[in-house]
Amino acid sequence: MIEPKATLKVGDTIRITGQGSKSSKKAKIDFTQPVESMQLNHEPIVEANPGDGEIGLQVCQEVLEKIGLKASPQVLERCCVYKIQPP
Repeated sequence: MIEPKATLKVGDTIRITGQGSKSSKKAKIDFTQPVESMQLNHEPIVEANPGDGEIGLQVCQEVLEKIGLKASPQVLERCCVYKIQPP
């Protein structure tokens, strides 16, 4: 779950960095991926804006497996999510 500080849309590219969850604190995380889906209050949305509240993002399972983490809500709790601006 993240609370957007800028407008985020499906199709945007994000970068996720950090140490992972407390149980995997040795796992360094740094990857980019497109936003494929988002949810607000368990409902699909295509755009999130500051003030909308916490939104859910799906992290690619393939990326999680590459960095050796299992998918769980706590895996990325200590990470930062950045929107990548197109050139």
